[in-house]
Amino acid sequence: MNINISLLSILKKLFKFNFSLLLLLALVKPTFAQKQITGRIFNSQNAPIELANVLLFAQSDTSKLLKGTVSDSLGKFQLEGIDDGKYLIKINFIGFKSKRLEVEKTTQKDLDLGSLVLANDATLLEGIEVVGQRSIIQKTSTGFIINAETTLSQQGGTAVDLLRNTPTVFVDAEGAVSLRGKTPLILINGRNSKLTNLGNIPASSIARIEIITNPNAQYDAEAENGIINIVFKKGTKLGTNGAFGVGLGYGERTRFNSSALLNRKTGNWNIGLGYDNRFANRNRRVRGDRVNFNLPTQYFLTQRRSDNRDEINQNIRFILDYENQRNVFNFEAIHSIDDENNFETLFSTFETQNRGFTSRTRRFSEELRKESVTELALSYKRKFPQKSRKLQIDMTTSFGLGKENTNINTQDLMADNQESGLPYAQRTSFIDDSNISNLRADYSQKIGQGTFETGYKGVLRLSTNDFKQENQVRDETKISFPIYVSNLYN
Repeated sequence: MNINISLLSILKKLFKFNFSLLLLLALVKPTFAQKQITGRIFNSQNAPIELANVLLFAQSDTSKLLKGTVSDSLGKFQLEGIDDGKYLIKINFIGFKSKRLEVEKTTQKDLDLGSLVLANDATLLEGIEVVGQRSIIQKTSTGFIINAETTLSQQGGTAVDLLRNTPTVFVDAEGAVSLRGKTPLILINGRNSKLTNLGNIPASSIARIEIITNPNAQYDAEAENGIINIVFKKGTKLGTNGAFGVGLGYGERTRFNSSALLNRKTGNWNIGLGYDNRFANRNRRVRGDRVNFNLPTQYFLTQRRSDNRDEINQNIRFILDYENQRNVFNFEAIHSIDDENNFETLFSTFETQNRGFTSRTRRFSEELRKESVTELALSYKRKFPQKSRKLQIDMTTSFGLGKENTNINTQDLMADNQESGLPYAQRTSFIDDSNISNLRADYSQKIGQGTFETGYKGVLRLSTNDFKQENQVRDETKISFPIYVSNLYN
């Protein structure tokens, strides 16, 4: 009897303790609630802007994206889970000039930026009414479409430049593309392709960019993170016609591209030949400061980087189409040549917790990269009297050859930037020879209230890689690599 009373008493105490704990957690929860940065985005006519990109960076390192979101149909945006500190906010949307804000978030306070107005891009809107911005983006059942031909302000750039202002798409300082925070599947004209380096595709050759955020059953599991489909320009008018475009951009360095398209369509046949190129120079300077809490003698790391890049991209395309009442054949051949040279100088300084000088190095790297890709694609579509029946067969094969050589020279420096000891040289070379072939067949037919679907997909990959690395011994007095010095660190 005493034992039962004791157990009952213990259960009552545990119930009271758990109830008190839950009540305490409920009261404490608001204290630990995530803080946020909010705001609203409007145009000059005080109309909300939907799907504008809002990007958050730390002021100490603007090369790394911390968070990103898009505005809703009322122009509102919300960045959650923001720690106290100083930040840089960039707001981008096609048809408008980008906006940059330096803000500081303090303890226990949400930061409301209020109403933010984006100015119209005069270059883009030349010859276009203000309401023309709605024709730039077209919503679809699976996402939306960016009509690249109307974004005149980006015609001197690449596909990456077009994507920088595209809703839900984020591009980091290195040109890596993510869709809603994940790596998307990149398609060219609706198919898998080796032309996945979007920085090599001139904007002047692109007709539209399809953003598919909700892929249907037509796509494989690899498309679960979303799809970015780059569609090239193609002549469709009857007779013989052509088009020629030139783009020029100038800032600290210059960039130039041009495109030409010649097309003839008559009867059942359509034949086209296209060429585009891009010549660009780029200067970039990056400031990086880092604290190594577990390294007392290397507590502070200060890095200053400068690089100069020269890029030459050329693409030539051949198109042959045939269509009659029952059959549609499409053949496309693309040959792409990419040549990039990058020269980078990096100064790295280590200091103790008391800001005492530990060491400093200057590293120069020379990267020379060349790549060529040849791609052949053939598709067949059968047209049935019953619209509910569909048959399509696609075959593609891509041949790629890439070569990359890197020379690296590292020199120790003293506190006054005087050279100390001999430089340390490294050299790497990489060759990638690959072939990817795809075969896909899809058939669907409506049966009663349902639909029967079947298909086949086969992928064959052949790849050969050759990598070499050489390191120079410190005590050698002869340096076989050229030394380039930047005056960045003064």
